[in-house]
Amino acid sequence: MGNIRPNLQVAESLNGCIIVINNNKAGESMEPVEEFKTFKDFYAFYLSEHSNPICRNLHFVGSTLVLAALGFALVTGQYTLLWLLPVIGYGFAWVGHFFFEHNKPATFKYPLYSFLSDWVMLFQFYTGSLPKEHFKSTNKITG
Repeated sequence: MGNIRPNLQVAESLNGCIIVINNNKAGESMEPVEEFKTFKDFYAFYLSEHSNPICRNLHFVGSTLVLAALGFALVTGQYTLLWLLPVIGYGFAWVGHFFFEHNKPATFKYPLYSFLSDWVMLFQFYTGSLPKEHFKSTNKITG
């Protein structure tokens, strides 16, 4: 819907309730929130936030380990291992963002779309269909 103050965002939920979200820390102004009409639009943005190959590879490793740990936990009945899944998945991804991509993970602003995008990107990686045209250029000209 809109902003009522710089640090508050007003939105209408699916059931018609008005939601007010405080998106900032004390003394910090709210960043503009980009709205995506479709998952396809978001996914193009998501890929642009994963231009660094090390960051992408850390995502692939983390997501693959999540699948392996999930399978292991289910096959062996060691369900307490399921608590490790978010730590493994997000741990690898966030290291990639904070130390290599140098951006804030999309999970913080778009948790559902970001979660879905992780799995789409992993699938496309393994099938060789990952669209690279959305990646930002990392070539830097020095002179």
